[in-house]
Amino acid sequence: MSDVDIRSAIKPKSDQLNYETFLAGPQTYTVSKVTPGDRDHPVFIHMNECPATPYKPSKGMLKCIAQPDGWGDKSSQWVGRSITLYGDPTVIYGGVEVGGIKIAAMSDIAGDYETLISARRGVRKPHLIKKIEIAYYDAQKFAENLAAWLALIAEGKATPEKIIDRVEQSGKLTDEQKAQIVNPQEATQ
Repeated sequence: MSDVDIRSAIKPKSDQLNYETFLAGPQTYTVSKVTPGDRDHPVFIHMNECPATPYKPSKGMLKCIAQPDGWGDKSSQWVGRSITLYGDPTVIYGGVEVGGIKIAAMSDIAGDYETLISARRGVRKPHLIKKIEIAYYDAQKFAENLAAWLALIAEGKATPEKIIDRVEQSGKLTDEQKAQIVNPQEATQ
């Protein structure tokens, strides 16, 4: 008997990630793009794993990402990086505990860091962000398999995107490795 996908069954229908999205536990995403948001959420962070439901960080979480210990304030540099989000039931909005989304960990940072975030008006609490250690795809294995992947693409049996998605289930590819799959002629010059 196979397991029923409980995470998808309890996922709320929405145009953004919600606290309820994380009732089953933290989830790690890869940033695909960052776009301007709206008055309440000035930045929308889109992820490969859920393209229709962006993360709309609170100002406190946005400050965690944008600070020098985090990813900095150049959103174009956030693309391709990973972020682990979780639901915190103690988040207060309008004086009521409603739950919210917080950042547990980020890739591409020097190490774990702690920062102060607003818990409620006039009260700031420390918030720890841990470093995600990314498992990269083995370089020797990549070199051994590249010719076979390129042959599949040339024969029309796969697209570069499908190859990259499949390979990254075993480990993250570098930008250079992705370029060798997408544009092999340019990558070898």
